[in-house]
Amino acid sequence: MIKKVFSKKKESVPFFNQLLRRGFLIDQDNIKSLDTVLRLHGKETSAKLNSSLVKRIASVTIELELLASAVSYSGANQVIGDAGTSVTYTSDNYQAGFHFGRVSSRPDIRGLPDSVFRRQLNHTYIVTIPVALNYRFINKVGITPYMRYSTNTPQLDPVKQVWNPHGSTPVRAFGTDIDFRVSPLSWAELSAALNLANTRRLSDNDEFLPYEWDLPWTIRTGLHLNTKSDLFHIYLDYIYSKGLPYYDFDIQEYATLPVYRSIDINLQFHARMPKQRFVNLLACYATLKNIEDLLGTTNVRDYYWDRKGICQSIFLGNGRMDIGMRFGIKL
Repeated sequence: MIKKVFSKKKESVPFFNQLLRRGFLIDQDNIKSLDTVLRLHGKETSAKLNSSLVKRIASVTIELELLASAVSYSGANQVIGDAGTSVTYTSDNYQAGFHFGRVSSRPDIRGLPDSVFRRQLNHTYIVTIPVALNYRFINKVGITPYMRYSTNTPQLDPVKQVWNPHGSTPVRAFGTDIDFRVSPLSWAELSAALNLANTRRLSDNDEFLPYEWDLPWTIRTGLHLNTKSDLFHIYLDYIYSKGLPYYDFDIQEYATLPVYRSIDINLQFHARMPKQRFVNLLACYATLKNIEDLLGTTNVRDYYWDRKGICQSIFLGNGRMDIGMRFGIKL
């Protein structure tokens, strides 16, 4: 959208010059320099090998996973090795574990092929300590604190909206996932989850920088009701989340979108099929997505700046209804 603004003629020059005066764009004498030239750099061939070892001692399970891959580029080869291990203790009503591992990835640059950028490895180290318990009608209460560190996380250019080959930085994150699921009645189940996270980029001076996909908190709740005959099911899902970051060109830094809300309702009918050879399942469903949009409350998905440099909202879209049928065939 910003490129569209810059590609205009005289009417967009004031806003463009305004960005130049603020120092956001540097050495952009030629507006065409914002265009991206794509160049193909040949093919690549890869092979992957995964292996897993599991050892159980009484109530303790020890797992070791090994991952290896080899990639052949045009004139270059790359060998990658990763590993992960976990120790889990399980009893009748309690489970606790410790998981640690490393996984390597490469930039997903399908929109901007670049052989050098493609070979940039991002090593991610993860530590999690999940704990869960259940008791009577409490199906599950769980808490999972975690820490994550990535060495070279790619970054989008906020103006060009393409990957910046020189913008990769380390990213550190820590947080906690809390969830529970209870069934106080045989025909009702209630679930909820709270996700807390703090994610930041690190500069060369180890200073914290905003992360463009940071999501500090999200609340999810769900209610499932069904008849005793199991013919009818109702699912209600609600999401309440902090808005995602976006780049504000007025203040030249990342800000957050308004809070996101979503309510979905799913109705299902499971037919009782007579005994026969071929069809063994028949279910009809109707889903109302984003009911708040149907009621006139719309979530903001992003912002853009028009030719006059005025910020305009981009809305997520209208609610919708999905109606369908599922059936199973047995041969």
